[in-house]
Amino acid sequence: MTKRQWLNRKVVGVGEAMVEFAPVGENIYRRGFAGDTLNTCWHIAQIIRERGEVGYFTKVGMDTPSAEFLHFLSGSGIGSDSIVQDPTRSIGLYVISLAGAERSFSYWRDSSAARLLADDFDELLAAILGQA
Repeated sequence: MTKRQWLNRKVVGVGEAMVEFAPVGENIYRRGFAGDTLNTCWHIAQIIRERGEVGYFTKVGMDTPSAEFLHFLSGSGIGSDSIVQDPTRSIGLYVISLAGAERSFSYWRDSSAARLLADDFDELLAAILGQA
């Protein structure tokens, strides 16, 4: 495989993206979006840019934070065509706490739409194959 062939590939990440609150000062937090697979897709999208496609499959709600997440993906060069919106659930949330250099995480994800991500195998397969 040549370098050019490799650069014309599509990557699809699958996982749970969440709203992240990270401390930036005394009782001040920066809100962003993160998650292991999302972070990986974001970095890949920044590296390959127009030489390939990066998509992301997850489930989110139909609330404001979920809509803002979809807008974030669009601005990051990550395709969201396969993402499913659930009207009864929301996007998960976590807060980072610092103790010196050590980080700990508190999660709120019981009502996360992504908890149902693998419930529909056909939907998951279609997203991975780019047929959603």
